[in-house]
Amino acid sequence: MWKMPVAPKVVAYCGRPDTPASSLPRWPEFADAKPLQGLPALLDHPDIQLCCVCTTNASHAATSIAALRAGMHVLCEKPLASNQPDSQRMAREAASTTAQTAVGFNYRRVPAIEVAKRMISAGDIGVPEHISASYLQDWALNRVAPTWRDNPQEAGPGVLADVGSHIVDLAQHLMASRIVAVAALAQPADSDRLPTHIPKARSLDGASLLVQFANRTRGTLDVSRVASGNRNGLRFEVVGSEGSVAFSLERLNELRVSLTPSHGETWRTIYVTETDHPWQAMRWPPGHPLSWEHSFAHQALDLVEAIGGGGTFLPNFHDGYVVDAVIAAAVRAIDTRAWQPVAELRP
Repeated sequence: MWKMPVAPKVVAYCGRPDTPASSLPRWPEFADAKPLQGLPALLDHPDIQLCCVCTTNASHAATSIAALRAGMHVLCEKPLASNQPDSQRMAREAASTTAQTAVGFNYRRVPAIEVAKRMISAGDIGVPEHISASYLQDWALNRVAPTWRDNPQEAGPGVLADVGSHIVDLAQHLMASRIVAVAALAQPADSDRLPTHIPKARSLDGASLLVQFANRTRGTLDVSRVASGNRNGLRFEVVGSEGSVAFSLERLNELRVSLTPSHGETWRTIYVTETDHPWQAMRWPPGHPLSWEHSFAHQALDLVEAIGGGGTFLPNFHDGYVVDAVIAAAVRAIDTRAWQPVAELRP
């Protein structure tokens, strides 16, 4: 298996401030970890070097900033925050420390997606011109009651914050350029399924974005959680001047490639399981597929290596802010039905 510069160990975990330690789940993999009540107890633990923030989006900022000020490295789940001002505070705090910060955009660690990134960067498809990406789910069609994900005060603007953050990060990562302007239309959540106190216009079940990148390329991004037949349909295609690459999460180990000129051929498939493919060395024999959870293992490996061996983990809090700024611009574009610029992080 992988050789790591340090040996990570889960030493403690906590829940909400009012949740007693005795009420926390006792997972087998946490058998040696100490359950604690509330964040202050966790921050006072002398042996914690890395804090993993897996709370609802609205509490990401306060939790992460407290952990950074306690001298810890921080891995925060996506999106970085439920709103752009909180995200900006987190990015600025991270910039003032030497700690590693990480955002849980785990799809960057899918081997086939990393191969696509490397092919694009190497010029294998020529100059990238356009990305078409979508993240379609159908779970909200069957929601019998609203969850915290339906509350914009807790989650941000619905599907845009939830899975939209993933697809925005991937688009910018693959195109090697940040999004600078957005036009957008949205599908509000079904008002019959939401409590009266939740602003309907901010709880979105679907959205379509037209985006422009700083390098003058363009993209179309579609997200939905009410797309029937799509359990977890993450897909993208990057079109270049000399070819294209395409990926579907439903075929996670495969990358489809089309290179020009062709003589009637369309796509060929790369099965990304060879020992020279990303994160595959010292894993299974060639041809043995990986699955979704391995993207989290690869993310953890890269973060631990950054902490133990130097270098900077990406995506970090600055990258997370950039994604949240695109989402904020998309919300403004939905409101105004006009193109909106994406705000840069300022000192």
